[in-house]
Amino acid sequence: MAEFKTKCSDGSFHIIKLSDLLKLKGAKEEIITEVKIEEEIESEIEKKRFGTPSYLIAERAVYFYYKERYRNVYLHFQF
Repeated sequence: MAEFKTKCSDGSFHIIKLSDLLKLKGAKEEIITEVKIEEEIESEIEKKRFGTPSYLIAERAVYFYYKERYRNVYLHFQF
C-alpha cells in the first residue's frame, strides 16, 4: 500500500476486468472481444463449480480490506 500511496496522488484504486482495461488502453476490438469471451467462459465455469466467480470473491476481499484499513482512500468497484 505504501507504494500505491507514493505513486498515486489522487488516492483512488480501481479493479476492472482485463477486457475493460484493454478497451481503456485502446486495444483492437477483436482482441477485446476474444478476451471478453474467455472471461465469460471462465466465469460460467466458476459459477458452476463454486457458485460465484473467483474474480468477484477477490474483488470483494480487496474492497473490504482497503475500506477497513484505509478509510480515506476512494474505492470504485463494479461488483
